[in-house]
Formats: sequence, C-alpha cells, structure tokens
Amino acid sequence: MTFDKSFLQSIKTVKLYGRIVEIVGVPPVKVAEASLKIPGEKYHWSGKEHSSFNIRVISGKVIDANVVTPGGSIVSLESNGELIEIGK
Repeated sequence: MTFDKSFLQSIKTVKLYGRIVEIVGVPPVKVAEASLKIPGEKYHWSGKEHSSFNIRVISGKVIDANVVTPGGSIVSLESNGELIEIGK
C-alpha cells in the first residue's frame, strides 16, 4: 500500500485503532514509548514508494495521524479532522 494525502483523507473519520489495522491490512510496528514526548501509543506502517503512515492512539481511539508521501511531503490529520500539509 502507498500512503498519501488521499489515503489519509479516506480514513479521516475512522477513530478506532482496530479498524485502521483492518483497512491497512497488516499490523503496525509499535514505536518505543520512551521516545514519545506526548501521551498515547504510537504505531508505524511502512508503505510502497518510501511512504509511511503513523498514528497516535489513546484508549483504543486514534488521536491523530500523519503520512509521509512518496514525494517526501508530510500530511497530518489533526484531532479536529483537519488535514494539514506540512511539506518536506
């Protein structure tokens, strides 16, 4: 799977961690909690074309997410549902 802005747009209303795993189709890698400066558990998927997908979860609910697109841009899905293009 390639992760990009359209993928993030398509999952922006999905709030449950388990449902995200079903959509992606493979389990994520859990990021070491010691590296987190903010609350929650962070999960990472590597995709095709050097893309990636990351989510932060608290109590089974997705708090925020972002993708690194094949072109290297970062697109963030904020907790309010807004997509923000951060750039490279």
